[in-house]
Amino acid sequence: MKTNLLILLTALVSMVANAIEKDEINYVITNEDTIICKDISMGFTNAKITKTNGEEVKISKEDVEAYKVNGKLYEKKIVFRNKKATDNRAYMELVGQRNGLKLYCYKFIADSGWDTSKGNYENAREVATLLVYRDNNLYLEVDKQNAPTILDYFHVTDVQFE
Repeated sequence: MKTNLLILLTALVSMVANAIEKDEINYVITNEDTIICKDISMGFTNAKITKTNGEEVKISKEDVEAYKVNGKLYEKKIVFRNKKATDNRAYMELVGQRNGLKLYCYKFIADSGWDTSKGNYENAREVATLLVYRDNNLYLEVDKQNAPTILDYFHVTDVQFE
């Protein structure tokens, strides 16, 4: 009887733990605080946060170091161009991590220049690149040649990039 009760209790605890794990929690990490929230909307200069009590707060994006929304974690990382650090930082989606290395998907708008006759950027399109960082340093840029090995190493199968 005690064995059956113990098995039932273990099964219930396992089900509750599994449900909690699947319940995604949205949050924002700032320079000074971590805010648990219901929703996050990243604007051009501010993050609009809806707290769990319904209160809405705006925080400067400069103060936001990382945020998690809808099960995806975005961290502010230094942007590298031609393997050299720039003065820019951007939010990159963490798609995998292993042995101190983190694989990020960095999306940005690429274009071929301003078209004055149309008043827009010609051929503007979203580009996704995959980058491996160790701490805040670029470790490796993923390309078509090394992608199969890198994606396998991080156990990632569902990422599209150029």
